[in-house]
Amino acid sequence: MEDSTQNASSKLKSTNGPVLTTNQNSSQSSTENPPPNKNNNNNPREKKIWKPNYSPILLGCCGIGAGWTNIFITFPINKFSFRQQVESTSPQQAWLNLKSYFRQNHLPKNILYVYRGCSIPLVQKALANSIMYGSYSYTRNELSSRHQNLSPNIARGLACLAAGSFESILCTPLERCQAVLQDRRHDTKFRGLRDVLSWHSTKTDPKRLKSLYTGGGLIVLRNTITTFNYFMIRDWYKKNCGDGITIAGAKLEDGYLKHAVFGMLSGAIGCTISYPINTIKNKIQTSLTVKSVGETIRVTYSKNSDSFHRGFYYGWRVSVFRSAISWGIQNSMYEKLITTFSPDNQSSS
Repeated sequence: MEDSTQNASSKLKSTNGPVLTTNQNSSQSSTENPPPNKNNNNNPREKKIWKPNYSPILLGCCGIGAGWTNIFITFPINKFSFRQQVESTSPQQAWLNLKSYFRQNHLPKNILYVYRGCSIPLVQKALANSIMYGSYSYTRNELSSRHQNLSPNIARGLACLAAGSFESILCTPLERCQAVLQDRRHDTKFRGLRDVLSWHSTKTDPKRLKSLYTGGGLIVLRNTITTFNYFMIRDWYKKNCGDGITIAGAKLEDGYLKHAVFGMLSGAIGCTISYPINTIKNKIQTSLTVKSVGETIRVTYSKNSDSFHRGFYYGWRVSVFRSAISWGIQNSMYEKLITTFSPDNQSSS
């Protein structure tokens, strides 16, 4: 009887031993990694989506390559839409203006005219994409590590605001020069970027800086909105569409076509939301005299009372097409580059 009791006691001890050990480990693990609170249930899953797996430098370089591919393909469409915005004209009238120029010149000069000012977007896109992909991921990772209870949407918004602000500091002077060069009213006054910079150099220091940074506040607002929209859609589909999506009965697997489709969606939505901001920004930046945002909005609204959009969406149809193509190319090309150059050939978020 004693033997059986001892055996039972021995079995009980041997059984309870691992359980106690397991419970201790579990307790220790839960102490080291406390479960997220009720308001922050999505944070661990969110981190897997946006936390950079690679160096921000690699992310930035891949963003530059994707942006340059995008610029060479979509710049002519962007220029066509830009002229509609600035001149408040229909697509037919903008095309007639271009045709009249093409008829007067030969093909090489026409091609150079179409890509006039393209060097500025190439530099701008290199800076913008390196900041957007590199700075955004770094900033959001820092916010998550220092403020663990921060809502994912707030963290995303703050990271987008930081990336948009950094980008505007570097890119606003480039956008200002590009806007002046693209406006046909300045074709005879400025032949290239050097002429625009020379014109700015004739101003005194405070006025020169103010002129170069014309529309800077609008650019911060636009960048924050479009970056937030892009990464919100990107985070969502990478989290929920890992097995692919089905469109019109055809399933898109986890390949570059899927990234292109969601890139096009984010481009179309971002363009539509930010288009009035871009319209006001372009009108202000193309002017060689100082214009306030309020005055430009009032004049645009009053001069286009016959249109349902009051002049703020001239050129939108062309621009939304260009933006969808642009972001589709950029998103899929970015995935291609990051997968090619990553050490383990895995897609980064």
